[in-house]
Amino acid sequence: MELLRKSSHRWRRLDISHSTSRIKTNITELDITGGLPSLEELHLKLRCTKNTDNMEVLEFTADCPKLTRLFLQAELGHPDEFDDEDDDEEDDSDDEDEDEGLWTLAQDHHIPWHQLTTLVWGLNSSEKEVLDVLSETERLETLEILPRSITVSEGLDPAMYSYTIDPVILQHLTSLRYEEGYRIIHGLCCPVLERLHMSDIDGEALSGFLVRSDPPLKTLRMDNFHRDWLSIKSELMPGVLPFLEEFIIGDSVYQLLEMINDESMFEIVVPPTRVFTIDTPTAIESIWDDETWAIGRLVRLIWPQEGLEAFNIFTRERDYGESILLKLVDRSKEVVNKWPLLRHMNVLRDEGLKVTVSYSPSIYPDSVSSRDYY
Repeated sequence: MELLRKSSHRWRRLDISHSTSRIKTNITELDITGGLPSLEELHLKLRCTKNTDNMEVLEFTADCPKLTRLFLQAELGHPDEFDDEDDDEEDDSDDEDEDEGLWTLAQDHHIPWHQLTTLVWGLNSSEKEVLDVLSETERLETLEILPRSITVSEGLDPAMYSYTIDPVILQHLTSLRYEEGYRIIHGLCCPVLERLHMSDIDGEALSGFLVRSDPPLKTLRMDNFHRDWLSIKSELMPGVLPFLEEFIIGDSVYQLLEMINDESMFEIVVPPTRVFTIDTPTAIESIWDDETWAIGRLVRLIWPQEGLEAFNIFTRERDYGESILLKLVDRSKEVVNKWPLLRHMNVLRDEGLKVTVSYSPSIYPDSVSSRDYY
């Protein structure tokens, strides 16, 4: 512990995974209440309880002048899952008996939201609480609101929110990712937004956000295209969505196939884009004739007449269990080139479309180091 104390002035990143009451103890033991002068990135995985002033655990950040990246996430599972085995048993039982509560921001807090350029919010909070935090940011460039991190006020119509009249303006935000939190978008204005990553979004909310923000949007990613787009295209005002640099779909190919086979989705529309990407949690060997037909139909909606220049299909495993079971699959180029997907992609290549096909054994969309290309 003494060695940690002596080196704390050099720490650039700190990760803590405890319940809030334990964090207070940790901070006291580490003697970091005086601040961390070199800290740039802080990851906190916390268990919020109703009987704790939860934001107190962050007050040491007031003396972290270089802190710009903050990652806040609620602890999942048993409250002691991330704690040391030799922690006090009485503390364990106290934590276990406490109900989980909402995070709230004290009026006299000292958390340096104004310094942040990156904020990942995964704490159980009200919509108003999150917007209050965002209103204190001044330099924020990247914002992620994780699934199930916002508690919706039952019976409250988003159109009646007071903050719709005077939205929080994030002047420097270029990248926004949010899932299952579409009400929040009613209270935001992001005039320089370039990348939007969303799922479970209401068409009216998205249209209002784009009209209000009028951003130079370049990249749009939808992880539930098969479910969200019908609502979005019916509510989206003409001309609100610009010609995109890249449009990304994150659905499985089975969901896309079901969508295309559904009569209610007969008039499917893909927004005009320079690059169209399907980043699918589907192993490449699982894409056969029907799935290939569905992919081809989506591409043909904007090729060649709508300005499409490139199409990417990035395939990957859905979970580690499948990855282990499928390790023996022969995915050599010689074999994969005989599969329906590659035969169809080669037809598009012959027509002049730039096509990239890849497979990754990882379950994470952003993992590129292990990809094989065909």
